[in-house]
This record gives sequence, C-alpha cells and structure tokens, in this order.
Amino acid sequence: MVRGAGHEDYVAEKLAYLQGRDGVKSPVRYLSAALRDDYKGEVAAEPSPEAVEAAEVRKAQAEANSREEEAREAEMDRARRLRAGRLGRIRELVAARTPTQRDADKRLFLARLDDDVEREEFMRLGWGSALSVGAMVAFWEELVPGAFEEV
Repeated sequence: MVRGAGHEDYVAEKLAYLQGRDGVKSPVRYLSAALRDDYKGEVAAEPSPEAVEAAEVRKAQAEANSREEEAREAEMDRARRLRAGRLGRIRELVAARTPTQRDADKRLFLARLDDDVEREEFMRLGWGSALSVGAMVAFWEELVPGAFEEV
C-alpha cells in the first residue's frame, strides 16, 4: 500500500473499485482486502474463499485477544480497588490507636517481616506500603478480628 503523499488518492481509488463491485456482502472487509492486497480495476481478482476465511480467522483471533486483554485489565482493576480498600481500612485502624499503641504495632509488624525489601519499604512508607498489604491485613486481622470483612 502507498503511504504518505497520495495516500488519500489510493484510498479513493479502492473506494471507487469497491463501488463498482456488485454482490459484496461485507464492504468493510472487502475494502480492507482491497487496500491490503492492492486490488486494481478489472484486473484484480476476487479474494479467494481461503483468503476471506483467513481474514475472518485473524479478525476472530484479534477479537478474542481483545476480550482476554479486557478481562485481564478488569481483574487488575478489581485487585487495585481491593488493595486500595484494604489500605484505607488499615489507615483507619491505625488512626484509632493511641500513639503508644501505634509505635508498638509498627515495631511488632516490622519484626514479622522476613523480606528486606518489604521491611525497607515499610520503614519508608509505614502503613501505606502497598508491597506489604497482604502481611498488614493478616497482622491487623489478628489484632482486630473481622476488620476486613466489609472490604
């Protein structure tokens, strides 16, 4: 296909070619094939049934891939919302504690962390550390049973 200058003329030529064809069941698919395969006037051959079928298979696969990607994105979005809800609940639980309790909670939780990366992030971000959200939920569930039932 010609790109750049003359691109509009090229597309107009293929549209004119399409308008001259009778019995085209799927004009969009036919135009796509005409652009891709550079159909020319009366010389151009009709797409073979195999070519049409291959195009339909590619389209179906692209649609399936798109649905899978949308499902993955929806799952990731659900996981983000859940994590954000849990972090919000943790902030509420921490805010309800006295300063002395908060200090003791923090030291007790840090002592439970085995992973150096999680420990460093918790020391830097405190109860806002998304990396340790699972461990924090378990910790607070022990202190306040049922604290995350609504989240």
